[in-house]
Amino acid sequence: MGDGMGVEKWLYRPDRWAPWPERNGDSARQYAERVRKWKMARFPFAWRSVDPLCYFPIYGDDGKVFVAEISQRAVADLESRFGEEAVKSAADLLEAGVEGSYGASPMGGTVEFQELWTLGHTYYRIKNRTVYSFEHGLSFIPYYESRGITTQLNIPGQDALPITYALRKYIPLLDTIYTLIAEAFLIGTIPTPFLKFDTNAPEYARLFGADNRPITWPIALGQINPVQGELTMPLSQAMPTQLDAAMKMIGSLADSVNLPPSMRGQGIGSDWSGYLQNTVLHVVMTMLAPALRSREMATGQMIRDYWWAIQHKVGQEVWVWAHQK
Repeated sequence: MGDGMGVEKWLYRPDRWAPWPERNGDSARQYAERVRKWKMARFPFAWRSVDPLCYFPIYGDDGKVFVAEISQRAVADLESRFGEEAVKSAADLLEAGVEGSYGASPMGGTVEFQELWTLGHTYYRIKNRTVYSFEHGLSFIPYYESRGITTQLNIPGQDALPITYALRKYIPLLDTIYTLIAEAFLIGTIPTPFLKFDTNAPEYARLFGADNRPITWPIALGQINPVQGELTMPLSQAMPTQLDAAMKMIGSLADSVNLPPSMRGQGIGSDWSGYLQNTVLHVVMTMLAPALRSREMATGQMIRDYWWAIQHKVGQEVWVWAHQK
């Protein structure tokens, strides 16, 4: 809802079924039963949600032809997945306090990780170096998009919009309003005395520079602040009125883009008629309908591809819950 798109993926992980348990003198029937129970406790697929801001697809005539997922991953996680040797260079860079030749790492203990998918192969790369690749054998790329408001732009980040997209242009204004409210609240509620010196006092002269112009002093809330003359605080005096007007304006902006109060966390009023409740519910469902339909289609396609992989890639029974003894 907030990003305009949700992305999910699954990945066939045959390594979760390897190595199989040792036979240890069991009969063929006993060993087959032990292997079956062992496989029951290990699901050979990985399912997870993907941050849309880390997802970069390229579309062709028949859908996705390439996907790049670029994120910051913990070196310890990559070591457990690809082995210590595969990520040794990344670990060395972290120990040196840098992340490649591009500057410091934005997150401690992490490194940039790239997962690249084509219609035939998958590549895992750490700092632009491929550490593992394989032929996935799928006829599709297993990333599934649930979109908000779909646009006609074939540009990542602009091809789907959140339901609150109409409020985006007001973000700078809202940020300014909340900043003013916070400053006015601090000035108006924290006792901050201001000391005016006598013009003949030696302390008064220190409030002016060599050019006899007043020196700018930051106001320290809660402390005594020397000033050159009378000081008025119009922001503090206008704070109650400003706060009330600002909050009403923000609410009216949300209403102007058809964002009902029920979608902003406000409950249904006790004085609402049944007709009004149904009208609001209809508005909400109308706004959510594109996202819900997109989610249903993505889930349906994901399940179809999942069963295709079980039939053509796994070729045997797959259990979706652990064996209960």
